[in-house]
Amino acid sequence: MGHHRERLQEEIKRTLSEVLEFEARDPRMSFVTVTKVRLSSDLHQATVFLDFLEEEQGHQLLRLFQEERGFFRSELAKRLDLRYTPELQFREDEELRQARRIDELLKGD
Repeated sequence: MGHHRERLQEEIKRTLSEVLEFEARDPRMSFVTVTKVRLSSDLHQATVFLDFLEEEQGHQLLRLFQEERGFFRSELAKRLDLRYTPELQFREDEELRQARRIDELLKGD
């Protein structure tokens, strides 16, 4: 089950990235990167981690993604052959933001 879940997480990440690049309804979404996807053990919930190019708009964009959950879920259902399309939750990738901050501190910026 572990290998199947990992593969599915990567497929969801790739598919959502494509949707963002080519079909996002709001142009601000093009400044967002899907960094990883974590599926629950029953595969019914997916947490999608995002990186915002412009951090100051992060909270606003995160709210926009939450509002557009249905759109992204329906796009996944169209593109992936899944028995059940998981519910989506969007989160900021805090690990990536912290790593960038540490890098800035080490460089002395």
